[in-house]
Amino acid sequence: MKIKNITILGGRGKDGIKEPVEEVSLNMGDIVSVVGPTGCGKTTLINDIELFANENTPSGRKVLINGEVQPEEIMFDPSNSWTFMPGYAGAAALTGSSKIPWISLIN
Repeated sequence: MKIKNITILGGRGKDGIKEPVEEVSLNMGDIVSVVGPTGCGKTTLINDIELFANENTPSGRKVLINGEVQPEEIMFDPSNSWTFMPGYAGAAALTGSSKIPWISLIN
């Protein structure tokens, strides 16, 4: 798969209230910093990207790759701890790492 962009569609906060940001799009080459106070959801956001969330995580977010939901066979299942690789999939997707054979980024 060649990734040109990643779109994160908002879900809900830990209080169950809809997130104020409905959509965030990242394109190849974008440099992003995720900052905020302890407990605001930074790690949850990064985990949702790593898992290619499809409304199947506590946040209810959806992550689109090139505008599409990813097939189940390449999604990481958050209920199976052996499939969860923190920092691996999302970091590889955004940095162009070749450690995941089905991901490569277009310059």
